[in-house]
Amino acid sequence: MSSIPRISIGMPLYNAALYLEGALDSLLAQSEPDFELFISDNASTDTTEDICRAYAKRDPRIRYTRNAENIGAAANFNRVFHETSAPYFVWAAFDDGWHPDFLRETAAVLDAKPEACMASTGIVFIDEDGNPVSRGADHQNFGTEGLSAKDALQTLLLRGGWYGAYSLMRRRHLAATPLFQAVPGTDAILQLAMLLQGAVVLVSKPLFYYRVFQKKSPAAQAATIGNPKDAKAVIKFIQIPMLLVMVELLRTSPFVAEGERAKLIKTLFKTVRGHKIWYRRLRDEIVPYLMAPAMPQRGLVVRELLALKYTRCGSC
Repeated sequence: MSSIPRISIGMPLYNAALYLEGALDSLLAQSEPDFELFISDNASTDTTEDICRAYAKRDPRIRYTRNAENIGAAANFNRVFHETSAPYFVWAAFDDGWHPDFLRETAAVLDAKPEACMASTGIVFIDEDGNPVSRGADHQNFGTEGLSAKDALQTLLLRGGWYGAYSLMRRRHLAATPLFQAVPGTDAILQLAMLLQGAVVLVSKPLFYYRVFQKKSPAAQAATIGNPKDAKAVIKFIQIPMLLVMVELLRTSPFVAEGERAKLIKTLFKTVRGHKIWYRRLRDEIVPYLMAPAMPQRGLVVRELLALKYTRCGSC
């Protein structure tokens, strides 16, 4: 194995003891052996540290470090990227699982398609006990090969969930994104920043096992984003920061041609306005919030919404 591995796996975690051993066993069983696994423990208070040190002692591909204090989820996700070096990178959650061929097949696709920036796979959803659960087709990962930037943006926005953040990515493309930010929907924002740079390739085989916490409250989920103190605000207006950051990304990304910026921003708002769930968010949360006199960032967003003649959606 070379001094710089083929693939870097970054695992940010906090109080991960319940599922951690299963996740580590799944990664260490990969048929592609040339990887490093960097674990950043966000000041866990359970037995996470003991588990990680035991695994690191057994396998030299594992590096473990512990933050002196909890730096927030977004910062910890970014840390594992910055502390690794392989040309391919993937984030790994402590409660998920991977088919033994996940790394080998996604890396092979990126090898064969230099125009691609990331490779996703099909997903098997599992519950807290590891049993398969059913999710809608819009919860699956997607590919953007052959799609225009407009169509790729629409495909991203109409997801029931965004799981591509756990895809294998080219480091050079990922380094050109804002990485994870302490806002809701940062995984969707990250994927937008990636697909603006190149194609997302989909390996249709179900090689990724994503754990769905059906018993976790919205407050508990929101508390994992940035500072847990912001959980209530996150729940109330969960989509507003995401849309604002997406608009800013489309306005400023060096990978979007100047003549395309306004078109893509308009596509963003037309897409969310024409979708049943998004429409309700716009009507009940986002528009009233943005129209409030104290909202300093409303200018561009409100202009776009008004340009669409925001009225009751007949199919919604």
